Amino acid sequence: MILKVPQKIRRLKTGDRTAALSRFARKSVMISGRRTGLLPTRLETGENGEPLCDGGVYWSLSHKLDYVAGVVSDGPAGIDLEKIKPVSRRLFERVVSEAEMEVFGVDGADTIFFRTFTAKEAVLKYTGTGLAGLMHVTVIRVVDAGNIDLKYYDRPFRVENICFDGHIATVTKKEAERVDWRFE
Repeated sequence: MILKVPQKIRRLKTGDRTAALSRFARKSVMISGRRTGLLPTRLETGENGEPLCDGGVYWSLSHKLDYVAGVVSDGPAGIDLEKIKPVSRRLFERVVSEAEMEVFGVDGADTIFFRTFTAKEAVLKYTGTGLAGLMHVTVIRVVDAGNIDLKYYDRPFRVENICFDGHIATVTKKEAERVDWRFE
């Protein structure tokens, strides 16, 4: 579930805005839960801020200034959302290897960077690892315009991403699973 952030939240001061974005992202998780019938009763996090499973319901969220995203699942989940914008060459090279760049073909550098970054971040959220594991996630294959295969160490993952309004959202999924992207 992807929600557009209301202006009243976007206008808040930085600290207040971050807290409001987090609450609004949790709302997107609950809407996803209502739509799927997988309703968590508590959205609690662990020591490192990782979402804790609630009665067999797993969840993940992401928030940016313009949009928030949330997902629930009957298995571990990871979702990430980013605004597509230019990044420095140094940052690009820290996130996207030359081999990964080659699997993307003709996509522009900014799109390649954010498809790669959000894919890796979704996998890291799925595993509960966080950004410390970034260098251990590798893009193996671009399946099509929306699906990417990765590996975390030797464990395979499939993610699906969608580009919209200058943003990209990516979620982990089972290989044959269809993601039902919803926007409000």
